[in-house]
Amino acid sequence: ARLSARQHGSVTHAQLRELGLNDKAILHRVRKRRLFRVHRGVYAVGRPPATPLERASAAVLACGPTAMLAAVHREGEVVEQEDGEHEARVHVVLDEAGRARFREFLVASA
Repeated sequence: ARLSARQHGSVTHAQLRELGLNDKAILHRVRKRRLFRVHRGVYAVGRPPATPLERASAAVLACGPTAMLAAVHREGEVVEQEDGEHEARVHVVLDEAGRARFREFLVASA
């Protein structure tokens, strides 16, 4: 819980393993709805991500330890869906072997 609080509610599979949970224990927590899969290898603790920052932080974790959040959204990049929900583009910068690349995620607003 302390680790997820520092990471806006999310943890990685590797971090859970480092804390002593095996795959069976992680799956059990997913089934009991104590962990919620957000991205491959990234879980929200206690509840699904509720804010754009929580979803953006999970996207950063999904990209690995060298990733940084570039922008949650900019003016004009929020898209309204047919059901009234909104999506914002999240830009994550990856620095791999001295190269920076951008990866974009769409996150729904609550």
